[in-house]
Amino acid sequence: MRILFILSGNKKEGISPITKAQGESLREHSVEVEYYSIKGKGLIRYIQNIFTLRRFMKGKSFDVFHAHYSFSGFVAGLAGTKPLIVSLMGSDVKARSSSKWFILFFYRFFWSRTIVKSNDLKVSLGLKDILVIPNGVNLNKFIPMNKNDCQAKLK
Repeated sequence: MRILFILSGNKKEGISPITKAQGESLREHSVEVEYYSIKGKGLIRYIQNIFTLRRFMKGKSFDVFHAHYSFSGFVAGLAGTKPLIVSLMGSDVKARSSSKWFILFFYRFFWSRTIVKSNDLKVSLGLKDILVIPNGVNLNKFIPMNKNDCQAKLK
């Protein structure tokens, strides 16, 4: 299986650690993951990335497209990626009501599936068939510890 992750590429580190960890965990299960980073900020740059993404996809084949955050989902939807899964992380759902209107529009007409990270986000959108899939935790790196001991250690 081949997946293209579509995400903002404006961070100093490049791909966000959460998205990178998700991609790496899929690779551990023999899934091919490629990344498309949206460069630039503002409406004009996002519109330009619709055409850049279309050119990027020429001659390539993906089984699934996975956009992270609503703006990446808008770009991916308008670029014609299908099937398109969009993960809404929270800040996009809890933003102004005009942002929610765009989310609802793209949810209905462009996105194949929509994922949120908590039931609270699902309730905020008011849509029944949104999937709640929290980001995972790598239990090889993080282990449960006593909360009071941790707080005392960190002061």
